[in-house]
Amino acid sequence: MLYSSVIVAVSALAGFAAAQNSTVIACCEVPVNNVSEDLRQSWCDAQENTCVDLCGGQGDIASNGNTCDASTLEYTCKCSNGTTIAEDTMKTYQQTVPAQMCYFWYDACINATINPTTKEGNAAQQFQCTQARDAQCGNTTIDESSSGSSSASASASGSGSASRTSAASGTGAAATGSSTAAASAGAAVANFALGTPALAGGLLAIFGLAL
Repeated sequence: MLYSSVIVAVSALAGFAAAQNSTVIACCEVPVNNVSEDLRQSWCDAQENTCVDLCGGQGDIASNGNTCDASTLEYTCKCSNGTTIAEDTMKTYQQTVPAQMCYFWYDACINATINPTTKEGNAAQQFQCTQARDAQCGNTTIDESSSGSSSASASASGSGSASRTSAASGTGAAATGSSTAAASAGAAVANFALGTPALAGGLLAIFGLAL
């Protein structure tokens, strides 16, 4: 009876460790308060520029249809023809709030793989972070979606574009303005995830003595 309990306990821990390793922190957002106020504002500026381009120009925006609250990162994008740009569409573009948040998450995910003792990153976990980034973080530019459009270049040179310059390259530099709290939380998660196999081994030893 005790033996079967040991198997159940170890299996549960192994499953939990595997889940932790899928992505060290769940993709693809971090708490809004972990993003600096200045960075949130730059994201909103870029978001509003992108909305203008997606609708076809400033004159094609619905009344009060292009908003972004830097304190909450909630936004709207409605065109004068009645079209509302859905979030699923919006997040595929680099210069939007969801895309920039996703790249910010990526940096936090990479930080979370770093062992606070050795200061070394877990390569397997970092690979998972990168896979999630490539699959989930928007990388479409206005130029790509509407080639030749004069409004396309406006998005790339808009007031919020500086916040995405390095993120588009995938280097993880998009979180230059990330808070210390985000990095600390990531390190704590990484430490826990890296320590799980050792915990399972310790329980096996303890249960072995009991048997």
